[in-house]
Amino acid sequence: MDQWFLLTIAWVAVLAVSLTLGSVASYLRLLMRRLTPVGARKVFGSSEGGRIRPDRERVGVSISALHGAAMHLFAVGLTGLLIVRRPEHVWSDIGTALLIVLVAVAIADQLIPFLLVVRHDEPEVILDHWMPTLRRAVLWALPLTFPVLISRTIARLLEPAEPEPEPPSPQENLQELIAAGEQEGLIEKGEGELM
Repeated sequence: MDQWFLLTIAWVAVLAVSLTLGSVASYLRLLMRRLTPVGARKVFGSSEGGRIRPDRERVGVSISALHGAAMHLFAVGLTGLLIVRRPEHVWSDIGTALLIVLVAVAIADQLIPFLLVVRHDEPEVILDHWMPTLRRAVLWALPLTFPVLISRTIARLLEPAEPEPEPPSPQENLQELIAAGEQEGLIEKGEGELM
């Protein structure tokens, strides 16, 4: 077999993996956006883990960083592949790469994750299942997120100390559940006020 053919196959495989990783990261980000405060405490409230605790903010920043890295790798890798294969048509290759990236982002980064998120009612259960991967994602993304996390820590240190927020009372938890039930259409407005 031709050496260029094998290199092209390997290159396309790396592009497919980076697009898949970007799609999974987009799915997880959408799930995290759907978390309620009660669900976030359930998923991220446990203190298990190593030195670096995967709290909601750290996981969100890490997933966003890995998503950006995967999608940039896909875009740059695709453009590079087209330019290497047809160096005499650089502008045409850049235009083709742009079109393919836009279609790939629309399908793999927006449509598929959104359709998967819409099918699930309980993002807490799914994120709890993904928690080992999210813990690893925090570590993998640490070189990318370190400056952001350090600057956030310094900003918190420079802010005046705020009193610790009290945990929500059972009545507040019940009101939140009623509001979520009304939002989902499980409870009618009048019934929620009676409860």
